[in-house]
Amino acid sequence: MDGIVLYTDGSFRQNKAGWGIHGYTYTNTAMTTKAVTKQQPTSQGYKDVPVSETCTVTDYIDSYGAVEKNPTNNTAELGAAIGAFNYALTTPSKSLTMIMDSEYVRKGLLQYAPKWEKNGWVKTDGLPPANVDVWKELLSLKKQWIEPKRSLDLLWVKGHSNDIGNDKADANALLGA
Repeated sequence: MDGIVLYTDGSFRQNKAGWGIHGYTYTNTAMTTKAVTKQQPTSQGYKDVPVSETCTVTDYIDSYGAVEKNPTNNTAELGAAIGAFNYALTTPSKSLTMIMDSEYVRKGLLQYAPKWEKNGWVKTDGLPPANVDVWKELLSLKKQWIEPKRSLDLLWVKGHSNDIGNDKADANALLGA
């Protein structure tokens, strides 16, 4: 296995929240023939590419769960990223591409949460961020992933845009809710 691609999504409906992930482990060897779908698996998610730019999937991953504490859309999205890191940490992979439709989580992991942590979990307005306990857990998992020199790409995809991976993560999130 050369890497993991994990799509994450959250769902919040009728005061119930759930998270879902969909993805695959892969080797950096192009498939011998294209899949029947327009979008092909690559090291950066499903893309409409020639077979020479694909990767070979070694295993598919689908998982979901409910958000019990403070169920909201944001805690569902955060829960999906937590689920993705928890899964990735059980593998020998050194490369993780996490693809999400939540800029709240992506920008939070890349920009906001590291600043909040540095400032004692206080935002620039002097107030604590929402969901601080969940953010602390997520940041801890991110550090556990990258500290042994593993790579992490956090990518954004537009939700409900017919991206195979996002659609499957969304379906799993609905099951979780």
